[in-house]
Amino acid sequence: MEEEFTKVNEDVRGDVKVTINEAATLLGVHPNTVRSRVKAGIYVAERVSTEHGLTWMIDRGSLVNVPPPRASQQPSPPLVKPEAAASVEAIQELLKPLVEDLGRTREELGAERVRRELAERERDELAARITKLQEPRESSEEPIDIPKREEGSQDTEGPETSVQPPKRSWWRRFFGFD
Repeated sequence: MEEEFTKVNEDVRGDVKVTINEAATLLGVHPNTVRSRVKAGIYVAERVSTEHGLTWMIDRGSLVNVPPPRASQQPSPPLVKPEAAASVEAIQELLKPLVEDLGRTREELGAERVRRELAERERDELAARITKLQEPRESSEEPIDIPKREEGSQDTEGPETSVQPPKRSWWRRFFGFD
């Protein structure tokens, strides 16, 4: 019976240790928040070897020392002197037109890059079309052997060796031109 009372009273005692997940549940924060607070030394904790490996055991009494959330903290006053602030503002005013000019130049550069890429793509397409158009012409052209007659020579062989007209192209024959 006394063992049951000690188990119940363990939660009330200040020397009770809790895990990171239990502390996060008690505080209503994420376990990573508790982990970072342990590393920062806000909570008193020690690494203990358990059956599942090493784990942080946090003293439950140290969980009372909870820092306020960041939104409720007052921002620290700036450590900048008024003279330095004035010079910073003057420098920012001097840099403002330069930054705007840099932005415009970057936009122009981007537009020019797009135009260049389009021109290169068009050039490549036209080059491919030209090579495609030249390939059939080169393969369909057959060398025509036309015997050349010398001016001083006479036809001794007869009409068989006379100059014949060149062959018409296949499409002219097919469609009936010339």
